[in-house]
Amino acid sequence: MKIDRATLENELARLLDAPVRSPVTLAPTIDITRGPGASWLRLVRLLAADATQPQGLIHHPVAGARLQEALIAGLLSATDHPYRDRLERPSAVTAAPGAIRRVVEAMRADPGKPFTVADLAGVAGVSVRSLQDGLRRYVGTAPMTYLRHVRLARVHEHLRQADPTVHTVTEIAYRYGFTHMGRFAGEYRARYGTSPRETLRR
Repeated sequence: MKIDRATLENELARLLDAPVRSPVTLAPTIDITRGPGASWLRLVRLLAADATQPQGLIHHPVAGARLQEALIAGLLSATDHPYRDRLERPSAVTAAPGAIRRVVEAMRADPGKPFTVADLAGVAGVSVRSLQDGLRRYVGTAPMTYLRHVRLARVHEHLRQADPTVHTVTEIAYRYGFTHMGRFAGEYRARYGTSPRETLRR
């Protein structure tokens, strides 16, 4: 596995809500037998295996970028470096309501777009941590959870209006960024009390 320095430092700056002014010197070893190191190793193995599959999620425009962010954030949490203590402290800055409104409007305007948390923070003009804290404070949920709720609502409306002889559940779900049909169907049933297939059929 290779992560270039600029990508690592850019992700760290987003997480810290502050510029990274000195090199990120990682410790020479990671404890992969327990805690964050063991979790990170499992993620590395999963993505390494997925990368060999032509249809793997790592290659998907929606999921791939989020998996890359998770991989880098996991490394920064699993190994020692000069910024680790600051990374583990809660953010002192919370996104203002105007920034939250811009993000919510962007998600509602184009829910099928392959947003990452970093993309949404860019829309808001704040750091990833500030966006996460702001959405939890003003909306009550995390950015990607809120986006998933918006996508579920759009799929539900689309299924209700679609012609079942022309459209399929998979086609409609994929259009709005859902790539794992089993997980999607479970979330849909939990929210609407019926299956997406039944909604389309009715």
